Amino acid sequence: GTTRTTGPSPNSPTGWSSSAGLTRAPWTLPLGNAASTPRSATSTPGNSDIVADVHILHIAWEYPPLVYGGLGRHVGALATAQARAGHDVVVITQTESAAIDEVVDGVRVIRVNRADSEVPFREDTLLQWVASLEDSLIQAVERLAPTWRPDVIHAHFAVPTGALAFAISRLTGIPYILTAHLGDVPGGVPEQT
Repeated sequence: GTTRTTGPSPNSPTGWSSSAGLTRAPWTLPLGNAASTPRSATSTPGNSDIVADVHILHIAWEYPPLVYGGLGRHVGALATAQARAGHDVVVITQTESAAIDEVVDGVRVIRVNRADSEVPFREDTLLQWVASLEDSLIQAVERLAPTWRPDVIHAHFAVPTGALAFAISRLTGIPYILTAHLGDVPGGVPEQT
């Protein structure tokens, strides 16, 4: 179908800028519906009567088998159910082992290493850790963009994935959903805040 791009930023030498560090729009805006974009070569249609073929990008800082709490299990179950329903689902997440692009239960999972894997996950280094992860997630989005375009972005946790989804949405017009899983909301889990 026909495409258009969002307008360039006059403040950026490359024409694109965002608060999340993106320097260009990773996707152009389609003029049409979800069916106009091709399915991922790694996706597998589900056994459902659902006709819609929605391209869904999940961005989460944990995904099985890397699980710190309930977030990873939730995103894993949701993405798998969406793939089984016939949707084309991609998850971008981190890993503490080798980076890999794989298909698990019909879901394409792109696992990235943090840009600075030497920064520990501690209160005194949290901002560095988040920035390192965000850099790696941005690079994964930019590598994915030439071959696959989501219809919707679902970010899990406000920081760092929510900021990234917001920036992508502003640059491309792709709608995004942010689920705050309460661990990232002050007072959301009183025993943790």
